Amino acid sequence: MTNTTEPLLSIRGLEVSYRTGDGAPPAVRGVDLDIAPGEVLALVGESGSGKSTTAHAVIGLLPPGGRVDGGRILFDGTDLAAAGERELRARRGRDIGLIPQDPMVSLNPVQRIGRQVAEVLLIHGLADRAAAPAEAVRILGQAGLPDPEVRARQYPHELSGGMRQRVLIAIAVAARPRLVIADEPTSALDVTVQRRILDHIETLTRQAGTAVLLITHDLGVAADRARRIAVMSEGRIVETGRTRDVLTAPRHPYTRRLLASAPSVATERARVRVRVREEAPADGPSGAGTEGTGAERAGADLVVADLVVAEGLVKEFAARGRAPVRAVAAVNFRIRRGECFALVGESGSGKSTTARMVARLTDPTEGRIRFDGQDITALSGRALRRLRRRVQLVYQNPYSSLDPRRSVADAVT
Repeated sequence: MTNTTEPLLSIRGLEVSYRTGDGAPPAVRGVDLDIAPGEVLALVGESGSGKSTTAHAVIGLLPPGGRVDGGRILFDGTDLAAAGERELRARRGRDIGLIPQDPMVSLNPVQRIGRQVAEVLLIHGLADRAAAPAEAVRILGQAGLPDPEVRARQYPHELSGGMRQRVLIAIAVAARPRLVIADEPTSALDVTVQRRILDHIETLTRQAGTAVLLITHDLGVAADRARRIAVMSEGRIVETGRTRDVLTAPRHPYTRRLLASAPSVATERARVRVRVREEAPADGPSGAGTEGTGAERAGADLVVADLVVAEGLVKEFAARGRAPVRAVAAVNFRIRRGECFALVGESGSGKSTTARMVARLTDPTEGRIRFDGQDITALSGRALRRLRRRVQLVYQNPYSSLDPRRSVADAVT
Protein backbone atom coordinates (compact mmCIF):
# COMPACT_ATOMS: atom_id res chain seq x y z
CA MET A 1 0.00 0.00 0.00
CA THR A 2 1.27 3.46 -0.80
CA ASN A 3 1.95 5.96 1.93
CA THR A 4 -1.30 7.87 2.17
CA THR A 5 -3.94 8.48 4.79
CA GLU A 6 -6.71 9.10 2.27
CA PRO A 7 -8.62 6.06 0.98
CA LEU A 8 -9.17 5.78 -2.74
CA LEU A 9 -12.64 4.31 -2.15
CA SER A 10 -14.67 5.10 0.95
CA ILE A 11 -18.16 3.65 1.43
CA ARG A 12 -20.27 4.97 4.27
CA GLY A 13 -23.68 3.74 5.36
CA LEU A 14 -24.52 2.11 2.01
CA GLU A 15 -28.09 0.86 1.75
CA VAL A 16 -29.28 -1.08 -1.31
CA SER A 17 -32.61 -2.78 -1.95
CA TYR A 18 -34.34 -4.62 -4.79
CA ARG A 19 -37.94 -3.88 -5.74
CA THR A 20 -39.98 -7.07 -5.98
CA GLY A 21 -43.63 -8.00 -5.98
CA ASP A 22 -43.42 -8.30 -2.20
CA GLY A 23 -41.87 -4.88 -1.62
CA ALA A 24 -38.24 -3.79 -1.49
CA PRO A 25 -36.25 -6.09 0.80
CA PRO A 26 -32.80 -4.71 1.75
CA ALA A 27 -29.80 -6.44 0.20
CA VAL A 28 -27.07 -4.22 1.69
CA ARG A 29 -27.49 -2.67 5.12
CA GLY A 30 -25.30 0.16 6.35
CA VAL A 31 -22.02 -1.00 4.81
CA ASP A 32 -18.85 0.93 5.68
CA LEU A 33 -15.68 0.08 3.74
CA ASP A 34 -12.35 1.77 2.90
CA ILE A 35 -9.77 0.79 0.29
CA ALA A 36 -6.43 2.60 0.04
CA PRO A 37 -4.46 3.08 -3.20
CA GLY A 38 -2.56 -0.10 -4.01
CA GLU A 39 -4.37 -2.16 -1.39
CA VAL A 40 -6.02 -5.54 -1.94
CA LEU A 41 -9.12 -5.89 0.21
CA ALA A 42 -11.02 -9.17 0.15
CA LEU A 43 -14.77 -9.06 0.70
CA VAL A 44 -15.78 -12.57 1.74
CA GLY A 45 -19.04 -14.21 2.65
CA GLU A 46 -21.57 -16.77 1.59
CA SER A 47 -23.56 -16.57 -1.63
CA GLY A 48 -26.34 -14.01 -1.22
CA SER A 49 -24.58 -12.06 1.52
CA GLY A 50 -24.49 -8.86 -0.55
CA LYS A 51 -20.90 -8.91 -1.83
CA SER A 52 -21.64 -8.49 -5.53
CA THR A 53 -24.46 -6.01 -4.87
CA THR A 54 -22.02 -3.81 -2.95
CA ALA A 55 -19.53 -3.97 -5.82
CA HIS A 56 -22.11 -3.20 -8.51
CA ALA A 57 -23.44 -0.26 -6.50
CA VAL A 58 -19.97 1.30 -6.56
CA ILE A 59 -20.02 1.67 -10.35
CA GLY A 60 -23.76 2.13 -10.81
CA LEU A 61 -24.40 -1.24 -12.41
CA LEU A 62 -27.16 -2.60 -10.20
CA PRO A 63 -29.56 -4.89 -12.08
CA PRO A 64 -33.13 -3.81 -12.84
CA GLY A 65 -35.05 -3.24 -9.62
CA GLY A 66 -31.92 -2.45 -7.62
CA ARG A 67 -31.47 0.98 -6.11
CA VAL A 68 -29.21 2.79 -3.67
CA ASP A 69 -31.44 3.93 -0.81
CA GLY A 70 -28.81 5.72 1.24
CA GLY A 71 -25.16 6.25 2.04
CA ARG A 72 -22.15 7.63 0.20
CA ILE A 73 -19.67 6.04 -2.20
CA LEU A 74 -16.65 8.32 -2.34
CA PHE A 75 -14.12 7.57 -5.06
CA ASP A 76 -11.19 9.95 -5.05
CA GLY A 77 -13.43 12.52 -3.36
CA THR A 78 -16.40 12.15 -5.78
CA ASP A 79 -19.66 10.72 -4.45
CA LEU A 80 -20.58 8.09 -7.03
CA ALA A 81 -23.89 7.40 -5.27
CA ALA A 82 -25.03 10.89 -6.31
CA ALA A 83 -23.27 10.93 -9.71
CA GLY A 84 -25.15 10.95 -12.99
CA GLU A 85 -24.85 8.34 -15.71
CA ARG A 86 -22.43 10.48 -17.72
CA GLU A 87 -20.00 10.73 -14.80
CA LEU A 88 -20.29 6.99 -14.12
CA ARG A 89 -19.60 6.09 -17.76
CA ALA A 90 -16.45 8.20 -17.68
CA ARG A 91 -15.29 6.38 -14.54
CA ARG A 92 -16.07 2.82 -15.68
CA GLY A 93 -13.15 1.16 -17.38
CA ARG A 94 -10.86 4.18 -17.11
CA ASP A 95 -10.74 4.63 -13.32
CA ILE A 96 -12.63 1.58 -12.10
CA GLY A 97 -12.41 -1.78 -13.85
CA LEU A 98 -14.84 -4.61 -13.21
CA ILE A 99 -14.09 -8.31 -13.64
CA PRO A 100 -17.60 -9.83 -13.67
CA GLN A 101 -18.35 -13.32 -12.44
CA ASP A 102 -20.16 -14.57 -15.54
CA PRO A 103 -18.44 -14.23 -18.92
CA MET A 104 -21.34 -15.60 -21.00
CA VAL A 105 -23.63 -12.81 -19.80
CA SER A 106 -20.95 -10.11 -19.87
CA LEU A 107 -19.34 -10.60 -23.30
CA ASN A 108 -21.03 -9.50 -26.52
CA PRO A 109 -21.78 -12.73 -28.44
CA VAL A 110 -21.70 -11.03 -31.88
CA GLN A 111 -18.39 -9.17 -31.51
CA ARG A 112 -14.91 -10.63 -31.85
CA ILE A 113 -12.83 -10.80 -28.69
CA GLY A 114 -10.15 -8.37 -29.91
CA ARG A 115 -12.72 -5.72 -30.73
CA GLN A 116 -14.26 -5.93 -27.26
CA VAL A 117 -10.88 -5.35 -25.61
CA ALA A 118 -9.96 -2.58 -28.05
CA GLU A 119 -13.28 -0.83 -27.39
CA VAL A 120 -12.13 0.14 -23.90
CA LEU A 121 -8.99 1.75 -25.31
CA LEU A 122 -10.93 3.62 -28.00
CA ILE A 123 -13.68 4.90 -25.71
CA HIS A 124 -11.21 6.40 -23.28
CA GLY A 125 -8.82 7.71 -25.93
CA LEU A 126 -5.95 5.42 -24.94
CA ALA A 127 -5.27 4.21 -28.49
CA ASP A 128 -6.31 5.16 -32.00
CA ARG A 129 -8.05 2.78 -34.41
CA ALA A 130 -4.77 1.83 -36.05
CA ALA A 131 -3.00 0.88 -32.80
CA ALA A 132 -5.94 -0.53 -30.78
CA PRO A 133 -6.05 -4.05 -32.36
CA ALA A 134 -2.38 -4.76 -31.68
CA GLU A 135 -2.67 -3.37 -28.15
CA ALA A 136 -5.70 -5.59 -27.56
CA VAL A 137 -3.67 -8.65 -28.57
CA ARG A 138 -0.92 -7.65 -26.14
CA ILE A 139 -3.42 -7.24 -23.29
CA LEU A 140 -5.01 -10.62 -24.04
CA GLY A 141 -1.59 -12.25 -23.82
CA GLN A 142 -0.92 -10.44 -20.56
CA ALA A 143 -4.17 -11.86 -19.15
CA GLY A 144 -2.96 -15.39 -19.86
CA LEU A 145 -4.72 -16.36 -23.10
CA PRO A 146 -2.72 -18.73 -25.31
CA ASP A 147 -2.31 -17.65 -28.94
CA PRO A 148 -3.75 -14.17 -28.32
CA GLU A 149 -3.56 -13.25 -32.01
CA VAL A 150 -5.89 -16.15 -32.80
CA ARG A 151 -8.21 -15.52 -29.84
CA ALA A 152 -8.60 -11.87 -30.81
CA ARG A 153 -10.27 -12.96 -34.05
CA GLN A 154 -12.67 -15.39 -32.37
CA TYR A 155 -16.13 -14.94 -30.87
CA PRO A 156 -16.96 -15.72 -27.21
CA HIS A 157 -18.73 -19.01 -28.03
CA GLU A 158 -15.53 -20.29 -29.65
CA LEU A 159 -13.59 -20.09 -26.38
CA SER A 160 -13.68 -22.28 -23.31
CA GLY A 161 -15.22 -20.97 -20.08
CA GLY A 162 -11.83 -20.26 -18.56
CA MET A 163 -10.66 -18.41 -21.66
CA ARG A 164 -13.77 -16.23 -21.62
CA GLN A 165 -13.07 -15.33 -17.99
CA ARG A 166 -9.55 -14.27 -18.93
CA VAL A 167 -11.01 -12.04 -21.66
CA LEU A 168 -13.04 -10.25 -18.97
CA ILE A 169 -9.86 -9.77 -16.97
CA ALA A 170 -8.14 -8.31 -20.04
CA ILE A 171 -11.02 -5.87 -20.58
CA ALA A 172 -10.96 -4.80 -16.93
CA VAL A 173 -7.24 -4.01 -16.86
CA ALA A 174 -6.93 -2.63 -20.41
CA ALA A 175 -7.06 1.01 -19.33
CA ARG A 176 -4.87 0.44 -16.24
CA PRO A 177 -7.58 1.64 -13.82
CA ARG A 178 -6.90 2.86 -10.30
CA LEU A 179 -9.37 0.39 -8.79
CA VAL A 180 -10.23 -3.11 -10.02
CA ILE A 181 -13.35 -4.78 -8.65
CA ALA A 182 -12.76 -8.50 -9.08
CA ASP A 183 -16.03 -10.38 -8.60
CA GLU A 184 -14.97 -14.02 -8.15
CA PRO A 185 -12.26 -13.54 -10.83
CA THR A 186 -10.97 -17.11 -10.80
CA SER A 187 -14.19 -19.05 -10.25
CA ALA A 188 -14.13 -20.43 -13.81
CA LEU A 189 -10.39 -21.05 -14.02
CA ASP A 190 -8.44 -24.22 -13.42
CA VAL A 191 -5.86 -24.25 -10.65
CA THR A 192 -2.92 -24.05 -13.04
CA VAL A 193 -4.18 -20.74 -14.44
CA GLN A 194 -5.70 -19.36 -11.25
CA ARG A 195 -2.37 -18.46 -9.69
CA ARG A 196 -1.15 -16.79 -12.88
CA ILE A 197 -4.23 -14.57 -12.99
CA LEU A 198 -4.01 -13.70 -9.31
CA ASP A 199 -0.29 -13.00 -9.73
CA HIS A 200 -1.17 -10.65 -12.59
CA ILE A 201 -3.70 -8.75 -10.48
CA GLU A 202 -1.12 -8.52 -7.70
CA THR A 203 1.46 -7.17 -10.15
CA LEU A 204 -0.97 -4.42 -11.11
CA THR A 205 -1.30 -3.27 -7.52
CA ARG A 206 2.45 -3.27 -7.02
CA GLN A 207 3.52 -1.56 -10.25
CA ALA A 208 0.65 0.82 -10.95
CA GLY A 209 -0.67 1.46 -7.46
CA THR A 210 -3.98 -0.13 -8.43
CA ALA A 211 -6.35 -0.99 -5.60
CA VAL A 212 -8.33 -4.24 -5.76
CA LEU A 213 -11.66 -5.09 -4.20
CA LEU A 214 -11.48 -8.89 -4.34
CA ILE A 215 -14.89 -10.48 -3.92
CA THR A 216 -14.62 -14.16 -3.14
CA HIS A 217 -16.14 -17.02 -1.20
CA ASP A 218 -12.74 -18.78 -1.25
CA LEU A 219 -11.01 -18.08 2.04
CA GLY A 220 -7.82 -19.61 0.66
CA VAL A 221 -7.68 -16.97 -2.09
CA ALA A 222 -8.45 -14.22 0.43
CA ALA A 223 -5.75 -15.42 2.82
CA ASP A 224 -3.16 -15.66 0.06
CA ARG A 225 -3.87 -12.37 -1.75
CA ALA A 226 -5.42 -9.76 0.53
CA ARG A 227 -3.83 -7.51 3.10
CA ARG A 228 -7.17 -6.94 4.78
CA ILE A 229 -10.43 -8.92 4.89
CA ALA A 230 -14.00 -7.69 5.33
CA VAL A 231 -16.53 -10.39 6.22
CA MET A 232 -20.10 -9.90 5.00
CA SER A 233 -23.24 -11.63 6.19
CA GLU A 234 -26.90 -10.84 5.45
CA GLY A 235 -26.04 -7.53 3.86
CA ARG A 236 -23.81 -6.27 6.67
CA ILE A 237 -20.07 -6.07 7.27
CA VAL A 238 -19.66 -8.06 10.47
CA GLU A 239 -15.87 -7.94 10.77
CA THR A 240 -12.95 -6.13 9.17
CA GLY A 241 -9.27 -6.40 9.91
CA ARG A 242 -5.84 -7.48 8.81
CA THR A 243 -5.95 -10.85 7.10
CA ARG A 244 -3.82 -12.59 9.68
CA ASP A 245 -5.87 -11.21 12.58
CA VAL A 246 -9.22 -12.16 11.05
CA LEU A 247 -8.11 -15.69 10.17
CA THR A 248 -6.30 -16.49 13.41
CA ALA A 249 -8.44 -14.60 15.95
CA PRO A 250 -11.90 -13.96 14.50
CA ARG A 251 -14.17 -11.88 16.71
CA HIS A 252 -17.62 -12.34 15.17
CA PRO A 253 -19.50 -15.67 15.48
CA TYR A 254 -20.26 -15.71 11.75
CA THR A 255 -16.55 -15.36 10.92
CA ARG A 256 -15.78 -18.23 13.24
CA ARG A 257 -18.41 -20.38 11.55
CA LEU A 258 -17.05 -19.46 8.14
CA LEU A 259 -13.55 -20.46 9.17
CA ALA A 260 -14.78 -23.66 10.75
CA SER A 261 -15.97 -24.75 7.32
CA ALA A 262 -12.39 -24.31 6.04
CA PRO A 263 -10.15 -25.01 9.05
CA SER A 264 -7.00 -25.33 6.95
CA VAL A 265 -7.20 -21.60 6.16
CA ALA A 266 -7.19 -20.53 9.78
CA THR A 267 -4.86 -22.76 11.73
CA GLU A 268 -3.66 -25.93 10.08
CA ARG A 269 -2.76 -27.63 6.87
CA ALA A 270 -5.50 -29.36 4.97
CA ARG A 271 -5.35 -33.07 5.44
CA VAL A 272 -6.45 -34.81 2.30
CA ARG A 273 -7.39 -38.44 2.37
CA VAL A 274 -7.06 -40.07 -1.00
CA ARG A 275 -8.36 -43.50 -1.68
CA VAL A 276 -6.22 -45.13 -4.30
CA ARG A 277 -7.86 -47.85 -6.29
CA GLU A 278 -5.70 -50.36 -8.10
CA GLU A 279 -6.17 -50.36 -11.83
CA ALA A 280 -7.34 -53.66 -13.25
CA PRO A 281 -5.42 -55.41 -16.02
CA ALA A 282 -6.32 -54.38 -19.55
CA ASP A 283 -8.35 -57.57 -20.09
CA GLY A 284 -10.26 -57.22 -16.81
CA PRO A 285 -12.92 -54.85 -15.52
CA SER A 286 -11.59 -51.29 -15.30
CA GLY A 287 -11.26 -49.60 -11.93
CA ALA A 288 -11.51 -52.76 -9.82
CA GLY A 289 -9.88 -51.81 -6.51
CA THR A 290 -8.96 -53.29 -3.20
CA GLU A 291 -11.37 -51.09 -1.26
CA GLY A 292 -15.13 -51.17 -1.17
CA THR A 293 -18.14 -52.38 0.71
CA GLY A 294 -18.65 -55.99 1.72
CA ALA A 295 -20.91 -56.51 -1.27
CA GLU A 296 -18.24 -55.15 -3.57
CA ARG A 297 -15.57 -57.42 -2.13
CA ALA A 298 -17.87 -60.43 -2.31
CA GLY A 299 -18.49 -59.77 -6.00
CA ALA A 300 -14.94 -58.83 -6.84
CA ASP A 301 -14.75 -61.46 -9.54
CA LEU A 302 -17.89 -60.23 -11.31
CA VAL A 303 -17.35 -58.40 -14.59
CA VAL A 304 -19.19 -55.06 -14.59
CA ALA A 305 -20.28 -54.07 -18.09
CA ASP A 306 -19.15 -50.80 -19.59
CA LEU A 307 -21.91 -48.21 -19.84
CA VAL A 308 -19.99 -45.69 -21.96
CA VAL A 309 -17.20 -46.47 -24.40
CA ALA A 310 -15.47 -43.65 -26.30
CA GLU A 311 -13.11 -44.71 -29.07
CA GLY A 312 -10.86 -42.36 -30.99
CA LEU A 313 -12.98 -39.25 -30.39
CA VAL A 314 -11.89 -36.24 -32.45
CA LYS A 315 -13.55 -32.84 -32.62
CA GLU A 316 -12.46 -30.08 -34.98
CA PHE A 317 -13.91 -26.60 -35.26
CA ALA A 318 -13.77 -24.57 -38.44
CA ALA A 319 -11.58 -21.47 -38.27
CA ARG A 320 -11.77 -18.52 -40.61
CA GLY A 321 -8.88 -18.31 -43.03
CA ARG A 322 -6.87 -21.14 -41.54
CA ALA A 323 -6.85 -24.84 -40.80
CA PRO A 324 -9.54 -26.25 -38.48
CA VAL A 325 -8.83 -26.12 -34.75
CA ARG A 326 -8.58 -29.60 -33.21
CA ALA A 327 -10.14 -29.31 -29.75
CA VAL A 328 -10.18 -33.06 -29.01
CA ALA A 329 -7.69 -35.52 -30.48
CA ALA A 330 -8.08 -39.32 -30.35
CA VAL A 331 -9.67 -39.62 -26.90
CA ASN A 332 -10.42 -43.11 -25.58
CA PHE A 333 -12.05 -44.07 -22.28
CA ARG A 334 -14.59 -46.40 -20.69
CA ILE A 335 -17.08 -45.79 -17.88
CA ARG A 336 -18.58 -48.73 -16.00
CA ARG A 337 -22.11 -48.81 -14.65
CA GLY A 338 -22.26 -47.01 -11.31
CA GLU A 339 -18.74 -45.64 -11.67
CA CYS A 340 -17.73 -42.03 -11.06
CA PHE A 341 -15.22 -41.21 -13.79
CA ALA A 342 -13.24 -37.94 -13.52
CA LEU A 343 -12.05 -36.12 -16.64
CA VAL A 344 -9.53 -33.48 -15.58
CA GLY A 345 -7.34 -30.97 -17.38
CA GLU A 346 -6.58 -27.30 -17.89
CA SER A 347 -9.11 -24.81 -19.15
CA GLY A 348 -9.41 -25.24 -22.92
CA SER A 349 -8.05 -28.80 -22.89
CA GLY A 350 -11.24 -30.25 -24.38
CA LYS A 351 -13.03 -31.62 -21.29
CA SER A 352 -16.40 -29.96 -21.89
CA THR A 353 -16.28 -30.67 -25.62
CA THR A 354 -15.69 -34.36 -24.87
CA ALA A 355 -18.61 -34.41 -22.43
CA ARG A 356 -20.88 -32.77 -25.00
CA MET A 357 -19.92 -35.41 -27.57
CA VAL A 358 -20.73 -38.22 -25.14
CA ALA A 359 -24.12 -36.61 -24.42
CA ARG A 360 -24.60 -36.18 -28.19
CA LEU A 361 -24.99 -32.41 -27.86
CA THR A 362 -22.30 -32.00 -30.50
CA ASP A 363 -21.19 -34.42 -33.20
CA PRO A 364 -17.68 -35.88 -33.21
CA THR A 365 -15.55 -35.28 -36.29
CA GLU A 366 -14.14 -38.79 -35.95
CA GLY A 367 -14.51 -41.71 -33.57
CA ARG A 368 -17.30 -43.74 -32.06
CA ILE A 369 -19.43 -43.57 -28.91
CA ARG A 370 -21.24 -46.60 -27.48
CA PHE A 371 -23.81 -46.27 -24.70
CA ASP A 372 -25.16 -49.40 -23.02
CA GLY A 373 -23.89 -51.47 -25.91
CA GLN A 374 -25.49 -49.31 -28.61
CA ASP A 375 -23.55 -47.19 -31.08
CA ILE A 376 -25.01 -43.70 -30.54
CA THR A 377 -22.53 -41.81 -32.74
CA ALA A 378 -25.02 -41.18 -35.51
CA LEU A 379 -28.33 -41.27 -33.61
CA SER A 380 -30.95 -38.79 -34.75
CA GLY A 381 -34.64 -38.04 -34.49
CA ARG A 382 -36.75 -40.08 -32.10
CA ALA A 383 -33.88 -42.38 -31.09
CA LEU A 384 -31.76 -39.38 -30.05
CA ARG A 385 -34.66 -37.93 -28.06
CA ARG A 386 -35.00 -41.23 -26.19
CA LEU A 387 -31.30 -41.10 -25.37
CA ARG A 388 -31.82 -37.66 -23.77
CA ARG A 389 -33.82 -39.34 -20.99
CA ARG A 390 -30.81 -41.50 -20.07
CA VAL A 391 -27.90 -39.09 -20.56
CA GLN A 392 -28.04 -35.68 -18.91
CA LEU A 393 -25.54 -32.86 -18.45
CA VAL A 394 -25.10 -30.59 -15.42
CA TYR A 395 -23.95 -27.35 -17.02
CA GLN A 396 -21.08 -25.23 -15.81
CA ASN A 397 -22.93 -21.93 -16.05
CA PRO A 398 -26.50 -21.62 -14.70
CA TYR A 399 -26.96 -18.05 -15.98
CA SER A 400 -26.57 -19.02 -19.61
CA SER A 401 -28.26 -22.42 -19.21
CA LEU A 402 -31.56 -21.51 -17.51
CA ASP A 403 -34.32 -19.75 -19.44
CA PRO A 404 -34.78 -16.36 -17.71
CA ARG A 405 -38.41 -16.20 -18.89
CA ARG A 406 -39.46 -19.36 -17.07
CA SER A 407 -39.95 -19.91 -13.36
CA VAL A 408 -37.81 -22.48 -11.59
CA ALA A 409 -40.84 -24.76 -11.21
CA ASP A 410 -41.53 -24.61 -14.95
CA ALA A 411 -37.89 -25.37 -15.78
CA VAL A 412 -37.85 -28.43 -13.53
CA THR A 413 -41.19 -29.82 -14.67
